[in-house]
Amino acid sequence: MTLGVKIKLDMQKNSGFLVVVAIALFVPTSTCSAVDKASIDVIIDSTAEKYQVDSVLVKSIVQAESNYQHTAVSHKGAMGLMQLMPGTAARYNVNNPFDIEQNIKGGTQYLSFLLRRYHDLPKAIAAYNAGEGNVDKYNGIPPFKETTNYVRKVMQSMGLNVSSVNGSKKTTHIPKQAKPLDKAPEMILVRMPKRLNTEIINEFEGK
Repeated sequence: MTLGVKIKLDMQKNSGFLVVVAIALFVPTSTCSAVDKASIDVIIDSTAEKYQVDSVLVKSIVQAESNYQHTAVSHKGAMGLMQLMPGTAARYNVNNPFDIEQNIKGGTQYLSFLLRRYHDLPKAIAAYNAGEGNVDKYNGIPPFKETTNYVRKVMQSMGLNVSSVNGSKKTTHIPKQAKPLDKAPEMILVRMPKRLNTEIINEFEGK
């Protein structure tokens, strides 16, 4: 896609002189053509396979973050399909967060990192929304309404009928025998015990 350059003039006084500072800001232009969901899903599928992340999870994150709007910008400064913050974009070498392939690549790499770090799907989803620091602080899903709603929305989009998600230290962990550090998250979901989804639902419902 094309990217516009917005010039911001900043008048600064320096040693009695006014200095004009031009700051180039990358912003999506109004001429960007719409990209259909099917085309984006193709990119998600290939990227998810490359980085060994369940494509259904990535698509659910994209849906929750931007509703498949690749030029989306939040009031906090998150950008693109997977709403990457500047720090996250830089962390995964995303030079243009409004570029569909770069954005999906960066977001998917971050999801892969979170899944491997926490070995726990709800925690990883919560960390994508609220940050690793908050998940570590509460040792689970932070008790923030936005985050609990976000985790519920993503998991429901994945086909997990979680009727109630509450911030808690209580989470469902991937069994050790699944060896999440050596297997793709996509394969982990397939090879986990059949009772796992029921356990996730029961734990969040307090059964």
